[in-house]
Amino acid sequence: MTKEGLVLENNNGNLKIQVDRNSACGSCAANGSCAERKSTIIEMFSADDIKKGDTVLLESDANEINKLSAIVYIFPVIMVMIGAIGPSLLFKNSNLDLNLISLLSVLVFLAISILIIRGIDKNFKKEQLMKIRKL
Repeated sequence: MTKEGLVLENNNGNLKIQVDRNSACGSCAANGSCAERKSTIIEMFSADDIKKGDTVLLESDANEINKLSAIVYIFPVIMVMIGAIGPSLLFKNSNLDLNLISLLSVLVFLAISILIIRGIDKNFKKEQLMKIRKL
């Protein structure tokens, strides 16, 4: 995946880059009335000689981005489902309130999934998933 961007700021290599949305936004039926912004600001580091106002090309591996998206969106859903179904299986023959236990279990499993995703996010912040080149 490649995107062109405009450097808005360079603070000792910490860049703020404005990237315009895909052309798909222009052909969408909700164009103009959509709450989505037309551009996104991306912050990243580069040791290259890039100045404010320069046009840059951002490159990333689509497979890696898709894997991370699956983790962020699907993993919490799976954890919530485990949290909802688990108490029913474990405590089905007890006199405990399964609704309350299921609610607490869902909240615990959701919190665990968020902590795991935050840990993964910290690991990937150290890696440069996007490469930057000056045009």
